[in-house]
Amino acid sequence: MSRWSRGRIVLVGDAGYAVSLGTGQATSVAMVGACVLAGELATHKDDLVGGIAAYEEGLRAYVTRNQDIALAQDAKPDEPTVEGRLLSHGAFRTSER
Repeated sequence: MSRWSRGRIVLVGDAGYAVSLGTGQATSVAMVGACVLAGELATHKDDLVGGIAAYEEGLRAYVTRNQDIALAQDAKPDEPTVEGRLLSHGAFRTSER
């Protein structure tokens, strides 16, 4: 997403910057995002807009690096797709009981 906020609404974690289902990074990145947002809002107590802007500016490079790592892991041509890896581990199976 190009922006993680609109007015007083701010997205954190998968809602704003989902990393990748298959890499196991989503929770870590979401926790970092929540901490950064809390810190920026505390720092900008009298300036909500400034705090939100600082959150987006300060976290963007970190999120982009993690997204790039996820893309690089998913792009290996000699490995199955993300969906294939998930199915091989039992996720999303609908025909088994």
